[in-house]
Amino acid sequence: MKKIIIFAILTICLIVSLMGCSSKCNEPIIEPSHSQSIDADETELSNIDDEVLSINCFRANTEMQAWFYELVKNNPIDSDYYLEGYDKGTILEMRIHQKKYIEIWLEELSFSCESFSNLLNESDKELFLSYEEQWEKNLLSEFQFIAGVFVNPEYDIHPGSIFPLESNIEYLHRIRERTLYIKYLQFYIELSNKNGGEEKVEFKYQSRIDK
Repeated sequence: MKKIIIFAILTICLIVSLMGCSSKCNEPIIEPSHSQSIDADETELSNIDDEVLSINCFRANTEMQAWFYELVKNNPIDSDYYLEGYDKGTILEMRIHQKKYIEIWLEELSFSCESFSNLLNESDKELFLSYEEQWEKNLLSEFQFIAGVFVNPEYDIHPGSIFPLESNIEYLHRIRERTLYIKYLQFYIELSNKNGGEEKVEFKYQSRIDK
């Protein structure tokens, strides 16, 4: 029964992840080509949506997933993200902060994909890496499309200077969730093969902040 529950949860996670769609791209900053300039001394934003750091579909109450839940909950990237003050400063300063952590999560995603793919046979590994590359490309294309729509005068939207920040926050959220999902797949297959999932799944990123 426990395996059936876990399989159902895994299936739900897969569906949620695929809805996000994206690829391995080194251009994580999603901004419209005609975005408005931002004054560094402009309005401050104090309420960033905590959903950016949600654990989402990994809240399973099963003994097998308790360790993974703790790994996600206490991961070093989120810890540094909060400690550096993700919701403090000007809009420009917060945009710089988001861009920094987009890069960090992209590096962690690459590491996670490599770790997971090494557990697969050659044909499955090739397919997985191909799907992952396409996922990241699709995600980037989606955000560039939305950015283009929001600055298109035909729609008369006028998103203002806050839009690039909101876009980066959402992009970071998508990359983060994808990374955790791949780590979950690795954890699941390691545990299923009795390879000690707790010992194998890890974060490459190490905290860079003195606490």
